[in-house]
Amino acid sequence: MTRATVALGACLLAVLALGGRSADAAAPWYTLITGDALRKPVLVDSWAENYEIISGDTFEGPLPHAGERPHLDVALYWGAAWDPSANKPLTPPRDPALGDQTGRFYPEYKGSQAALILNPVPGAAPLPRVVGERGLQVLAAHGIPVTSEEYEAALRANATDDGAGAAVVASVAAVLLAVGGGGGLLAWRLRRRRQ
Repeated sequence: MTRATVALGACLLAVLALGGRSADAAAPWYTLITGDALRKPVLVDSWAENYEIISGDTFEGPLPHAGERPHLDVALYWGAAWDPSANKPLTPPRDPALGDQTGRFYPEYKGSQAALILNPVPGAAPLPRVVGERGLQVLAAHGIPVTSEEYEAALRANATDDGAGAAVVASVAAVLLAVGGGGGLLAWRLRRRRQ
C-alpha cells in the first residue's frame, strides 16, 4: 500500500468514527429570531434545524430590493458556552445582544429568494446566503413568515391583537365611568394616558 492510500483510509475511518459530527462547527447551537411580524421571539434549539437554516448557497452582489424588503433580526449562539451537551442545565438564550453573531432574515420578496445576511465575525464568511427549501420549511414550522405576503399578514394580525387590547381598556374605562365616583376619576386618567 502507498502512503496516500493509507492516509485516505485513515481519513475515511476518522469521518466514520465521528459519525458525521465533524461538521458540528458549521451551525450554531441556537438561533433566536425577533421582529415586528412575530408575537414573541422564536428560539430554534436544534442543531440540525439551525444547520438547515444557515446552510444555503452563498451569493455575491447586493440583496435584490434590499431597501424595501421586510426582515427579521437573527442572533446566532455558536460558542462553547452555549453547547447544551457541555453545560447542563443550560438556560436557553433569550437576549439577542448575547448572540455570538447577528444578522437579518429576509423573506422571499418580489420573486427574489429568501436570504440570510449575517454580520461577519472572525472565522465566519461574510457572504449572504440563500435560505434553501429545507431551511424555509424549518422556519415555517417555527411560525416564521417566509414570504413577504406572510410577513405582511403577520404584521396585520399583530396590529389587530394590539387593537383588541386597546378596546378592552376603553371598555373597562367606560364601565368605571358609568359607576361614577372614584371609578370616573380612574377612567378619566386611563383615557388621558392613552392620548
